[in-house]
Parts: sequence; structure tokens; C-alpha cells
Amino acid sequence: MLNSGRKGDSPMQIGSRWYGKGSKKVLKIAEEVLQETEEEAKKLFILDLVKEIGIAKVVKKFGIGHSTIYLWKKQYKEEGSRGLRNKSRAPIHVRKQETDKRIIEYIRQYRTDHPGVCKKTIEPELKQYCQEIGIKNVSESTIGRIIKKLKKEGKIDYRKHLRVEVRTGKLIEVKQRKKKNKQRLKKKEIKQIGEVMQFDAIHCKFSGRKMYALTAIDRASRIAYAKVFSKLNSQISTEFLKEVIKESPYKIKAIQTDNGLEFEKKFDEYIRCKNIIHYYNYPHSPKSNAYIERFNRTAQEQFFNHLEDVDNIKQINEKLKDYILWYNTKKVHKGLNYITPMDFLNKNMLPYCSS
Repeated sequence: MLNSGRKGDSPMQIGSRWYGKGSKKVLKIAEEVLQETEEEAKKLFILDLVKEIGIAKVVKKFGIGHSTIYLWKKQYKEEGSRGLRNKSRAPIHVRKQETDKRIIEYIRQYRTDHPGVCKKTIEPELKQYCQEIGIKNVSESTIGRIIKKLKKEGKIDYRKHLRVEVRTGKLIEVKQRKKKNKQRLKKKEIKQIGEVMQFDAIHCKFSGRKMYALTAIDRASRIAYAKVFSKLNSQISTEFLKEVIKESPYKIKAIQTDNGLEFEKKFDEYIRCKNIIHYYNYPHSPKSNAYIERFNRTAQEQFFNHLEDVDNIKQINEKLKDYILWYNTKKVHKGLNYITPMDFLNKNMLPYCSS
């Protein structure tokens, strides 16, 4: 803390070091001390500092208002250091729900008689009931809050999602996840290279071992990428995406995937970080990812189904790299008017793509 000797030009002590009165180093060291101390100790330190160098310099340096410092002085004088503790900022008078008990009972009984009905279904009949008995009606959102409260109190039944806890063998309730608002790609003709790139994963076996091949294809140029991994998750998918972005001579503007977990979390976060749009397929609609699905079939028929004498993933990826090179530079495509993806890329990349 801060200690002072006699008044006048006597030095001041901050920690184990002494400084002359009015020194700029005092404020610098004081700032460092304040960053490392608790809130109550900070206030005490500020009050000591005000005594030594004056309130004006403290206000200017730390941006604390004059009224705040005077309030701390008053609190310290009345209650000591205890008065400098942070107090609760919660309102003294908290608003309480004042819904008529008859309305709550009506909603409870209605949900008991008609399990699972929503607030929209209850609202018109509740309105009529309120008019009949001469009480004020409540809004639809209030009905929803009452239903939620009744569920929490166990006064109405609702469908629970349960699972078995492995360690204890007990049934526990699984809270439903909030549905993510996913962006879907509507049907449109893609002409620009890099405008949409489709990603997918193939589950395959080599020498009795289960492995996963991540694949990607540019919809416009048909340039393809693929790599085999021993496991599959969002981290692996992100690593594959980084390799694709690094190898692509064009800028990727959007990526389209299915709804698999390997394309969520870290994969989705990395895409957003790169300002790339992430389109999801409609559920159970592989045809919306038709280009990558066709490439997967071609790769399986021409490469994966004919792999022999491979012992590990490194050997598989070396052979796969040769196949992808042939696919992109030698194999002609009907959809490209019987030219190779690389030829299409060379002819059309400059007008559309930025480096």
C-alpha cells in the first residue's frame, strides 16, 4: 500500500520503493498496483493517494468522478473499510407476477385435458372465459410463461426426453437444444469459380480398418480435393478445409455441406472467421449436394474400390493425391463440354476470381 511521512516535500512509499511528492512515477506505479488489488483495497488506495497528491490529479489519471471519491470518503468514515465493499445492485422492489389465480387454474386444467396444446390454441378460449367471468384477459406471451412455470413446478405433464446415465444407471432428463437457424442454398445456376464449394465425408474400410475420406468440389470448375483420415470430427474437417483454401488458386465465397456434426462447431466457426458463407442442405436431401455426391461415387468406383497393398493412411493419401491430380488435369467432364477441370479453370478464372 501507500505510506506517507511528514507533510511537505517528504517522499512517499509505494510497495518497497520511495518517490518524491508530485512525481509522475507515483501515478504510474499506482496504476500498476490498482490492477493487482481487490475492489475494497483499490478504494482505500485511491483515498490514500488523494491525501498525498490531491483529488484533481487522481480524477484526471483514473477517470473517477469527484462525487464518487467523496462518497467513498463518507462510507469509509461511517463504516470503515466495510463500507467500501461493493453492494448488491439488485432492485429493492422486484416486480411480482399478478396474474389472476383463476386464469392460472384454467390454463392448468386446459393443458391437462388437452396435453401438448400451445399458447395460441389456449388464447381464444381463455379470452372467452375471461369475458364470461368478468376479469381482465392476459396476452399470448403471458400464457406461454404460465405454461413454462407450471411445467417447472410439475403441475402439468409434458413430454420428457430421457437418457440413461452410464455411471449411475439413473434416468435423467435431456434438455432440448435450441434449433440453429441454418442458411439454405436455393436452386440457382452457379457460373463463377469459387462461388460455391461443396464438402462431404465418405465412410470406408481399408484392410478391415474403418476410415473417413473428406471430399470437396467446386461447382463451377469441378476442381476436386480429397484426403483420408483415421477419425472424423469438426477439428479434422477444419484442418482439411485449411488445406483446400491453401491449395485453391481462387477465392472461396461459399461452402455447402450436409448437416453432419463434422461440419459444425470448429468448422463453422472457422468459416465465419474467414467471412465465407456456410450453406446447409435440407434434411434428408442429398440431391441438393449433387456435385459432391457424384464425385464421391466416381472416386469410390475408380479409386477406393480398387485399392490394394496399402498398409497405412500415408500410403492411401499418396495414391489418392495421384488420382486427384489425374481427375483435375486429365479426365474430361461431360458437364464442362468435354474438357478437364484445369482447362476450364485456366480459361475462366481471371474474369471471376480474385487472388
